[in-house]
Amino acid sequence: MKSTQKQDRVSLCQTIPSQLAEVESLCLKIRHLLQSNDLVEACFCVELLARECLNNAVIHGNRGDAGKLIELSLCVGRKYLRLQVGDEGPGFAWPEMRRRRLDTAASSGRGLKLY
Repeated sequence: MKSTQKQDRVSLCQTIPSQLAEVESLCLKIRHLLQSNDLVEACFCVELLARECLNNAVIHGNRGDAGKLIELSLCVGRKYLRLQVGDEGPGFAWPEMRRRRLDTAASSGRGLKLY
């Protein structure tokens, strides 16, 4: 895990195996990083967004293949957030997916709306 702090920003770059247990561990590290840098007010939103992106990378991107990797790059400032998550999957047509109607009764499918 690489973590840096400059002025009013914190950042984290990490590569993890494509496993949900690793997602949980990384999200706890993100929470701790934000809390320890007095960014408590951003914790819930940043952790929710990171968790959703990472879970989608495991489940949809890498299709649950624990032999594949996921990369996370996070930079949080007082007034901005930059989050990048990459997986080894084939990608998807996200503009098309954004146009779909949200099924409020579904237990999944809210990721792009959260982003």
